[in-house]
Amino acid sequence: MRITSNPPIEASQQVCINVYTNCFMEAFVSITTLTSREFNQDTSRAKKAAEAGPVFITDRGRPAHVLLSIEEYRRLAGGGRSIADALALDDDVEFDPLRSNIVLTPPDLR
Repeated sequence: MRITSNPPIEASQQVCINVYTNCFMEAFVSITTLTSREFNQDTSRAKKAAEAGPVFITDRGRPAHVLLSIEEYRRLAGGGRSIADALALDDDVEFDPLRSNIVLTPPDLR
């Protein structure tokens, strides 16, 4: 795998990359950039690189995709689990709702 120098990209794309890089740099050790061809020829190395940080995959010199480890994806996505996943687990969940005091009064039918 070789890290390539890409041709200039549009300002909006550069802003997107800069925001991503600046926001999450503390969590990453390295950022790798691969062309689509390089990614297709050596996906195992791309997956290994994704364990150390994001792998930007370019298409015709422009960022098109980002490969992340599942742990990093879950961290960025909020780490929440779906209701189906929560129901499928055998976790004990504490549920102690407050008792409701509902007073029923007969209707006034006069």
